[in-house]
Amino acid sequence: MPDYDQWDYLFVQVCPARTFTTTSWRAFAVNDEPLPNWERGMEWQEYFQQLGDQGWELVTFEEHFLTNPVLGGKLAIFKRRRPRELKLKRLATDETSQTPPPIRR
Repeated sequence: MPDYDQWDYLFVQVCPARTFTTTSWRAFAVNDEPLPNWERGMEWQEYFQQLGDQGWELVTFEEHFLTNPVLGGKLAIFKRRRPRELKLKRLATDETSQTPPPIRR
């Protein structure tokens, strides 16, 4: 494996959850997967704090991103270093090379 760091990325879409009297911003979808009952979920600040506690770092926040044509929305991109034990091992057919051995007839 390369010697450089490997990263995982997380794309969090944030949308306004409106009631009759207030509007609060909440996580709507993560990696394009809608969150169930997102309107009643935690507000974005608490959600982002929990991601930080899990090792995610905010890379950018795009305010002009259109999450949903009806709701509007913003996009937050997070990254975290991939743990080394999760890196995939290279498969080799023999101990010295990545090429398969010659076919014997």
